[in-house]
Amino acid sequence: MRLPGDKFDLDAVGFPVIAPFLDDLVAWVADGNWPVASPVADLLASIGADAVPALRQALQRSDAIHRSVVVDRKRQLHVRSRSVLGPEICLLRR
Repeated sequence: MRLPGDKFDLDAVGFPVIAPFLDDLVAWVADGNWPVASPVADLLASIGADAVPALRQALQRSDAIHRSVVVDRKRQLHVRSRSVLGPEICLLRR
C-alpha cells in the first residue's frame, strides 16, 4: 500500500490496494451500530465480486448479527457477487 502521489492518483486508493485487508474490513461490519460499520460495508459493496471470499467467511460465522449486516448489504453488492452469495444468504434466511 502507498499514499497517493498526487490528487489524480486514484490507483493508490480502493481496490486492489485494500485487497490484503478485506478480511479485517469485514470484521468491522460485525455490528451495524458501530460508527465505522456503514462506511466499511459501503466500501465492501463497491468492490463487488472481489469481496466475495471475505463476505462468504462472514456468512459462515456463528455471529448472527455479523451475518445479518452482510445479508442487509446484499442489495448493494455488485450483480456478480450477489449471484455468487445468493444461495448462502437464502439458507440463512430460513
